[in-house]
This record gives sequence, structure tokens and C-alpha cells, in this order.
Amino acid sequence: MKPVILHNLHILIVDGKAGNARLLRGILSALGISEVMLAEDTAAALEIMETASFQAIFCDEAVGPLDAAGFVLAVRRNGKVRNPRTPIVLVSDGPQRAQVEAVRDAGINDLLVRPLSMSSVERKLQSLLAAPKPFIETEAFFGPDRRRERDRRGGRDDNGSAMPLRDRREGQMMRRRTDRTGPGAR
Repeated sequence: MKPVILHNLHILIVDGKAGNARLLRGILSALGISEVMLAEDTAAALEIMETASFQAIFCDEAVGPLDAAGFVLAVRRNGKVRNPRTPIVLVSDGPQRAQVEAVRDAGINDLLVRPLSMSSVERKLQSLLAAPKPFIETEAFFGPDRRRERDRRGGRDDNGSAMPLRDRREGQMMRRRTDRTGPGAR
């Protein structure tokens, strides 16, 4: 994976808490990213995105008027947003499982948990931009492919033959059971 040059990026921060927005902006600035726009809420962010394009969006979990999942759906499905495939990162203090599932199902790219550090933000940007996941667009879902890389490639069995996804897991389970050696082996 070739590293992305960060100083040319245009980033949007959607956060109603001035302190959180300043901290993230400071981290991005320290990484050499000077083109950062702030939106105090999701409505302002959607309006900005009608006329401007960004390489990534960082959205706080508690910003309104839309919740995080609603904002992601609006970006992906709005029709007025210049780039509905822009990577979106949810920034959270400690997400609950239901919230993570809701934003995943809405089409979020990734999650970043506070406290933020320069290295965590840089790693997140590099992983999103250096090797972006392909997008899937159906009536029910529009967002990055949620499958793991090996599942997207369509796994291989021991002979190098392609295996269907459901059979691959069963095959791995069988190998684990039969490959046991040592004192605990049956």
C-alpha cells in the first residue's frame, strides 16, 4: 500500500462541539492538511457538500439534526451531494453495538474512537485513501463493501480451487478440528 500524500487533502469536520472540532483540526494541521472545513451540524454539512468535494469526512456521533446513521444515508442517497462516495469516519466517545451496526448498515467507511491522536487519525486516513474499498450500490444499500478482503476475492481451498463463502468457513472449521496435535489432541 503506497502512502497517500496528506497535505493536498480537503477534509470536512462535522461537529457541534467547538473543542472537539478544534482538536481534530489541530491534528489534521499537524499532519500537513490545511484545507479543512467545519460544519456545526449535519444540515450545514449537507449544504456545504452540494458545492464542495472532500477526500474524507469526520462526523461526530452526537451532532444533529440528523443522527450519524441518518447523515451517512443522506450523503449516500441525497442526490445533491457532489461526491456521495466520500469516505465518512464516525468519531465517537465509545460507540454502542447498536450504533455501530446502524452506521455500518447506512454506509459508513470507518470508526474512530476518542481519545484521538495524530497517529490514529493518520492511520485512518491512510487506510481509507490508500486502499479504498469498492462501493456497492443497491436499492437497500449504498456504501463501501463490508466484506473482508479475502471474502471479496472469493477464497481458495487447499487445492487452490475457489470455494463459496459459506463452504469456506465450514472447511476452515474442519481443518482446525483435524489439525490438532499435542497433549490436548483427540
